[in-house]
Amino acid sequence: VLYYLFLGAMGLGTERNLLNRRTRWRIGSLLLVLTIALTVFTWWQALAVPADLSVTFLDVGQGDAILVRAPGGRTMLVDGGEEEAAPKILAHLRRTGINRLDLLVLSHPHSDHVGGLREVVEEIPVGLVLDPGWSHPSEVYRRFLLALKAKNIGWRRARRGLRFTLGREVTGEVLYPQPAMPEPEDLNEGSLVLLLRYKEVSLLLPGDLEREGEAALLAGGDLPRVTVLKVGHHGSAGSTSEAWLAKLRPKAAVISVGRSNPFGHPHPETLIRLAAAGVKVYRTDERGTIRWLTDGKRYRFETAR
Repeated sequence: VLYYLFLGAMGLGTERNLLNRRTRWRIGSLLLVLTIALTVFTWWQALAVPADLSVTFLDVGQGDAILVRAPGGRTMLVDGGEEEAAPKILAHLRRTGINRLDLLVLSHPHSDHVGGLREVVEEIPVGLVLDPGWSHPSEVYRRFLLALKAKNIGWRRARRGLRFTLGREVTGEVLYPQPAMPEPEDLNEGSLVLLLRYKEVSLLLPGDLEREGEAALLAGGDLPRVTVLKVGHHGSAGSTSEAWLAKLRPKAAVISVGRSNPFGHPHPETLIRLAAAGVKVYRTDERGTIRWLTDGKRYRFETAR
């Protein structure tokens, strides 16, 4: 259709000079062709928006940085690794054509989750930030909050019951911390736990939550089964209990972890528990950046290696 429209515009838009036999364009017809081209480009870009939910677990070493792109193009970034992870996150956003983050979620203010976010919010427009809001004396967290203030970015303390939508049929729900929960001594146990649902599939992002926080959620009795689990605290020995896996019953799990890290993550005991539960495990230290794609029913994983 475009081919014949162009030929038609060519035929109607040219005229021959009888003196020198040269062909020239009429200005009006040239504008018509340019308008058609611009319209085609605009629709091409609109139709190019992916129909799948895409969740990318970026390989940022010993830390978390998870990019969510919903059908329709809305975006969310969960955590940002250490400070040195920022260039890699920004490069990935630019490479994938993302020039705005609708939502930015900080699971907790430890440096391996908040470190890269200051530079991200300074470079990329952000709609809203969700944060557990624990007081934390670290300089890296303070600089992040100052960057939000400088950019006039909205900030909201996230507690259980907060819900949002991220494009077509993608919903998010904060499961933890509890509304009246006091600040924990170990901020890992106060990690924001986020549940994403898209049609028939779901993903649980528990930050660095360990057994104490897992037990608190299990005691509530309303944890759902999930399709994919982001393993808590990089696969530490104190996370991902047998009771946690028995309740969630994930089919696959992703561990964001640095190669040869000094903490011994993921711990062999955690890997044994995942294997015993029949969970397929993907690790960023082994596979690099990991991408989970789903149409809401079927899903697949893509890896960088």
